[in-house]
Amino acid sequence: MSTREFPCKASNIYDKNINFLFGSGASASYIPTLWLAENTTYETLLTHEDCKDVKDFILCSYFNKIIRKTFCIEPALENKKYTSTIASYTNFLDELVTLLEKKGSNQIRRANIFTTNYDL
Repeated sequence: MSTREFPCKASNIYDKNINFLFGSGASASYIPTLWLAENTTYETLLTHEDCKDVKDFILCSYFNKIIRKTFCIEPALENKKYTSTIASYTNFLDELVTLLEKKGSNQIRRANIFTTNYDL
């Protein structure tokens, strides 16, 4: 999305403090969220009283289905999900830099990006 397509004019925000919060869906095309089904996540399973006996299995499943595929491994460049995720972040940062460049020379050119994601 370019600054021309953004629903708010860049001129309305370029002189403001800019903060972003990336949530768990920011990389979901490459690294899945902890969501399994409606009202069920790995976290809810691990903390549920009835699942104590299978806690190791749940952790192993989480590792094999999510962490193992992405942790400390250089993904193949032909991996479309990886390429798409990187392209999305690159596009966001390019647009953010373009917006920050519109600030006057006497203004601080800074944006804050916050996340709870382990992958960023």
